[in-house]
Amino acid sequence: MFYLTEESRQEIILFGYRDSLALYDEGFTIENLVELLELYEDRELYLTCAGIKLAIDELIKKEDYDSIRDKEKD
Repeated sequence: MFYLTEESRQEIILFGYRDSLALYDEGFTIENLVELLELYEDRELYLTCAGIKLAIDELIKKEDYDSIRDKEKD
């Protein structure tokens, strides 16, 4: 059986996180990232899923903050 070290697990999570943010910067929407997350879940690649989910959560918070800030300007 194959076991990953904690360091390897963290690297895989960060891979999913960084790639998701890069895809968002290239034009993916949060909805696209959710679809990507579902594909990884179907393949049971849960460490990558953790990174993608972390990026999605961060982007949602950012969008919520930006919309609140924009309303305050008006």
